[in-house]
Amino acid sequence: MRKLDIYLLPHSHVDIGYTALQSDVVQKQNENIETGLRLAQATADYPEGSRFKWNVEVLWPWKLLAQRFARKTRGIHRGGQIGSVGLDALYGNILTGSAGRRN
Repeated sequence: MRKLDIYLLPHSHVDIGYTALQSDVVQKQNENIETGLRLAQATADYPEGSRFKWNVEVLWPWKLLAQRFARKTRGIHRGGQIGSVGLDALYGNILTGSAGRRN
């Protein structure tokens, strides 16, 4: 049997306006990030490679969370927990129609 390494990237997709109103998406993303941080904290003492990590798909929800909970996000940075959260470079997702080829 061939041995495989499988890497999982836990995240939640940000669809503003497609699946729900912006206010609902903000709430859902905040809950997802909070859950990811809680799981990261619960597994912080696990061996490297076994710790939970969360990926914020775009920076928009992280910025909103940081504005609402400035003390909490500063604590995450200071406590070294930021390694448990992947922050992507894009502020938001582009519209799929804009990414298509134009003639």
